[in-house]
Amino acid sequence: MASPIPFFSCLRDPRIERTKAHLLEDILFITICAVICGAESWDDIELFGKSIRGSRSGGGKSIVHMVSAWASENNVVLGQVKVDGKSNEITAIPELLKLLALKGCIVTIDAMGCQKDIAAAIAGKEADYILALKSSQANMHQQAEDSFRFLEAKSASEEADAGLLNRSIRSHWGIENSLHWVLDVAFNEDHSRKRAGYAAQNFSVMNRIALNLLKNDKTVKVGVKGKRLNAGWNEQYLLKLLRA
Repeated sequence: MASPIPFFSCLRDPRIERTKAHLLEDILFITICAVICGAESWDDIELFGKSIRGSRSGGGKSIVHMVSAWASENNVVLGQVKVDGKSNEITAIPELLKLLALKGCIVTIDAMGCQKDIAAAIAGKEADYILALKSSQANMHQQAEDSFRFLEAKSASEEADAGLLNRSIRSHWGIENSLHWVLDVAFNEDHSRKRAGYAAQNFSVMNRIALNLLKNDKTVKVGVKGKRLNAGWNEQYLLKLLRA
């Protein structure tokens, strides 16, 4: 995986011109360095530079919920979209799909994504899909059962690779062990209490960029948390991660 640093100069800077004291790409670079080295708050980053449950505010019900695209073969996050507070994953998934190059890929989504529009969006990207279907979707579930029981298989079904389908279904849950669990244990993300503005969303993005860089490194035989400590203690190792 190439270093993300060169792409920062292409980002649109949303700040007011007169308030800019530093280049945006410099701020992002310092932020990623800090997160790799163990920073878990904006105060930590300042010190270095000189559905995130802890983001619930004031006992309210609002929680920052991110939908992520996980590449199981490469073990990296490809992109993420924040779920609108007035909506749910169903509306966020199509927005995330728009950002991704999916031609030739197999996209797996749990039962929340079992929607006609989502399936059509994936097919429009020249990709295949495996969508989970639960019995709570009673009519569709019954129709699926009846199709397997009574309809004759088409030629494309006959040519399906059962082993590939099985591996694809199993790998879908790798996002829980390889992403969500790691973010909780190694980045303490579930206990984050960032609330103001886009704080939780932005820090979540930085965590995932840092995680991609850490997972891409195979030279140190320790876990992600150990790699973060090593980066904080060893400047040469930190620079190596950023040049990955």
